[in-house]
Amino acid sequence: MRQSQRLLLFIHLWIVGLKGISCFTTTPFREATKSAFSTPTRQVPTTWLRESASSHDSSEVSLDDQLMQIARKLKLHVLDLEEGVFGFGTNDYKYGLEVVRSEVNIQPSLGLDLMEMAAGFDGRGLVLVSGVHGNAAKASIPIHLGDTLTGVTVGHSWKERTTGLDYDLTVEAIGKAKEEAAKQRTNKISLEFNRLVPRARVQVQVVSSDENMPEQTIDGLAGENLRELLIRKGVKVYDRKTKRFDTPYATGDCGGEGICGTCLVAVLEDENNILSPRDNLENLITKKRPLNWRASCRAVVGVHNVGGKLKIQTCPQSAFLEELDPGVRSVNAEED
Repeated sequence: MRQSQRLLLFIHLWIVGLKGISCFTTTPFREATKSAFSTPTRQVPTTWLRESASSHDSSEVSLDDQLMQIARKLKLHVLDLEEGVFGFGTNDYKYGLEVVRSEVNIQPSLGLDLMEMAAGFDGRGLVLVSGVHGNAAKASIPIHLGDTLTGVTVGHSWKERTTGLDYDLTVEAIGKAKEEAAKQRTNKISLEFNRLVPRARVQVQVVSSDENMPEQTIDGLAGENLRELLIRKGVKVYDRKTKRFDTPYATGDCGGEGICGTCLVAVLEDENNILSPRDNLENLITKKRPLNWRASCRAVVGVHNVGGKLKIQTCPQSAFLEELDPGVRSVNAEED
């Protein structure tokens, strides 16, 4: 991989980190194409037709370029600086991350090649799978080129996180897992990966409570928040006369924080059950309201990256005077 490419990727990932806390330090890249618990080698194919063509461009490109394309779509979030906990996200909204857990035999060798795409001297980095053979090729769930290792588990209690680690620390974690497996007298370890996948497409048909507004159909991607999708597409989400759930004598919305209960929608059709299930807060907000009402700020479309069609009505509460009266939190005004 060309040094200029590595430098540009490093600068890109570092700038992304400035939005929160710097994810990578501005240190030079180290050239690294290494193999974890297989014969160390720099012999990698000059071209590779990715098996998972459904996830990425299926045209024949060099392995380095293909991995660089994946790396550029990834960014590292700092979840807990004191504990050193990180998590990956994506820079390209058309892609999401899938969590894959797979069991692999470790003897006689793991059979997993890793390529370090970016690294600093603080131990953080970006390492992608660059080769799968031997035991790794026989894993319980297929391991793909471009996957990034986020954790290693042995048995039910031992686990080592590897998210955002450089090559050396990643291999060290696998080595610890191999030692722990010997102590537990098992030949299996469990590997957890983040896999970059294209987000499924969803289609939302919107019926307005305002009879003067025509129906419209909007397109979105799996994993999008329903309220944010509607607003981005110019759909009217609020009836400003709706009283807030958290302060029932006031109007106005909470900006999507999930506490006011004013961004309601009625679900008329949900093909493939693409809406996420209610959480405890949404259950509280929609208590005593019709069963098909949802708080759009708490709902995600295309849950589990499943595409399909959804039909909703916006502002269903507008048809109920009780919803617009001071102090009334639900269609059923009776108290428990």
